[in-house]
Amino acid sequence: MPSELKNKQSGYTLIELVVVLLLTGILIAAVTPFVATNVEAYMKMRVAKNIAQGARVGLLRMTEELKRATTITRCRSDEIGFRFQPPTGSNRAVTYSEYHGALMRDDGGGDQPMIYPIQSFNLTYYDSNDNTTSTKSYVRRIRIKMDVGPPEFMTSIQTQVTLRNIFTGS
Repeated sequence: MPSELKNKQSGYTLIELVVVLLLTGILIAAVTPFVATNVEAYMKMRVAKNIAQGARVGLLRMTEELKRATTITRCRSDEIGFRFQPPTGSNRAVTYSEYHGALMRDDGGGDQPMIYPIQSFNLTYYDSNDNTTSTKSYVRRIRIKMDVGPPEFMTSIQTQVTLRNIFTGS
């Protein structure tokens, strides 16, 4: 009897192991494209979200400076120049403009990129009666609209700013 038990071995045969490895390889090959596509989509959305968040921060800075504007020096649909009083320091001149797909800020030291990439940047100026205007001295409210991010994940951001420190002569 001991010789009969000795010849009977337990375990897997080489063919069974090869079949299991083959089936595992097929399963992995079938699942990999789905996982890779989802990871790629996640990474692209993460980049788009970060660009949109950066745009919101840049827009917040711009609107806070505009709220303190004392004089509008330039008003075009793609550019605004103004003087404002910062919380500390003296009156400063600032210009925001779109240049080669970036929102640039110049406070006298040269253009500095604030938001990149932007697909469009548009400013609409309103007077005290909510009529559109292009006359610097009549501007009382500004609508800022921009499309940010790569074309496939573009996000539109817009806000309106009422200029608090600009007074009419009357």
